[in-house]
Amino acid sequence: MNPLAADPPSAQVPATGGTSSHSLVNSGASRIAFKVKSSNNDEYRLKPVFGFVDPEAASPVEIFLEAPDEVTDLQSLFKERSPQGEVVLRIKAE
Repeated sequence: MNPLAADPPSAQVPATGGTSSHSLVNSGASRIAFKVKSSNNDEYRLKPVFGFVDPEAASPVEIFLEAPDEVTDLQSLFKERSPQGEVVLRIKAE
């Protein structure tokens, strides 16, 4: 069993911009180093990219999507558009 898991295990960030907060949880007995990768670095930002998770502890990770410059009225934007996708947070310890 992999001692490292993401909580929650997936992320949904509005296409208009926003943040999704997660914890990397280490259920093992050893300290784990992690590196978070993204297949879309042009739009999504991750913080932190590198870190450690102590045994039986958790480390916070945030996923950011910057809002487009042309967006000024968020309420009308949500009424005019439907969701355009989701981001799935997959974690693999190597």
